[in-house]
Amino acid sequence: LFTDERFIKKGRKRDVELLDLMIREGIAKDMNFSCFNTLRDVDEEILIKLKQAGCSYINYWVEAIDISVLKNMRKEHNKVDEARKVFEMTRNADIFWAALFMIGAPYESIGSIDKLENYVLANADVIDKIRIAYYTPFPWTTSFSQAEKDSIFHWKVYEDWKINYDWGIGPLYRLCQ
Repeated sequence: LFTDERFIKKGRKRDVELLDLMIREGIAKDMNFSCFNTLRDVDEEILIKLKQAGCSYINYWVEAIDISVLKNMRKEHNKVDEARKVFEMTRNADIFWAALFMIGAPYESIGSIDKLENYVLANADVIDKIRIAYYTPFPWTTSFSQAEKDSIFHWKVYEDWKINYDWGIGPLYRLCQ
């Protein structure tokens, strides 16, 4: 089993070629894998190829339901309005999946969290699993720069975290567990 958070994001042509190669080589006989995707990175063809190539689990970076929160995170490209369709396609492809959400962004409100709760309840029939993480502005993001500018960090905690945090893929994977 392997996990790759950027498996289907290198460009459609490359993604299809890689999946076709994995299918041709029979990779699914020897292993399966999971991956992370945004809602915009998949369609029915990709999902079928993912399944044939051995994908057994997809984590979708939905992040937020409230469009104003997504805009503030500069993630308005997330196709929240099409999420249910993507979830249904994934289920039809016989791939288990999870929706990954964040809460606690500085520009989020109780209303935003209520929208998330209402969304999850209204779509419970197609949701396999949800994972909710606390908003974390990573150093390479614009959110981090804004958080520094707005002085929202508790610096002692942040400095300890920064010093002790391995910036490789492992921590990002653990964050989403």
